[in-house]
Amino acid sequence: MNLTFLNYFLAVAEAGHFTRAAERLNVTQPTLSAGIARLEDSLGARLFNRQRAVMLTEAGRRLLPQARAITEAWAGARADLRQMPTSRRPVRLGVLPTLPDRVVLALTTRLAGRMIELVEAHGEALRTRLQRNQLDAALTVLPSTAPGQRGRALHREAYVVAVPPHHPLAGRSRITITDLAATPFVLRLHCEAHPEAQRLFAAHNARPPVTARTASDSRALALVGAGTGACLMPESLIDASVGAVAIAELRLERRLGLILRGGLDADVVDALHDATRALPWMPPRPAAMTAH
Repeated sequence: MNLTFLNYFLAVAEAGHFTRAAERLNVTQPTLSAGIARLEDSLGARLFNRQRAVMLTEAGRRLLPQARAITEAWAGARADLRQMPTSRRPVRLGVLPTLPDRVVLALTTRLAGRMIELVEAHGEALRTRLQRNQLDAALTVLPSTAPGQRGRALHREAYVVAVPPHHPLAGRSRITITDLAATPFVLRLHCEAHPEAQRLFAAHNARPPVTARTASDSRALALVGAGTGACLMPESLIDASVGAVAIAELRLERRLGLILRGGLDADVVDALHDATRALPWMPPRPAAMTAH
């Protein structure tokens, strides 16, 4: 029996909804539905009635406590085995410089039982090091293809413009490139979206003045908060010190995920998958700060 399909079953049973369960598991709804169908085929029984509402069938109700017991027993067995001494070779983990500190700290904390060698580099450099076996894994922007590497999507987010809290545009949820034509900007030197954003601004004949350039995301936020200028950044970097607005013409986003090198030990793969589950991508902040 596939434990993944059992976890799919438990998620739908607890959420009472396929879409919400898929979001919770960070999988697509077709993937979730296919997994449930395969589980039903292997058991020879339907587990859910899918008419107006998702309800457990009699077979589903009987499976529920057993599925919980199986997954809990498996988790206990893995936890017990991880008490055994592991290899002293560190797990070489690459991270993007544009990841929020809270995400990197949460990940390294969850891997505290292992030696970690943390390497910070841009996405292309991380993927190259993975291909050369110079890294075991990388938390980075997922490319459309990664030959020889196993990628797992973890988070998708849009790029927005951070503005000073009292900026005239701060109270709006969506603006246009023209609205920003004369707005001073702080440039993040590591911004993956900068080339595409620059092209779009030029296409609209908008060339905002640049007042600062920095490789530090925290300094960029501080400069925005101090009124030095606006700044293009992914939503996960926005905090309560600034406002955030979406640009109507700029539909850029980034997919973040975990890429593993080929041939990585199964126990390391499992540890990394566990550590990257439900990372704190978005900071708690007032709803008004979130661009829609």
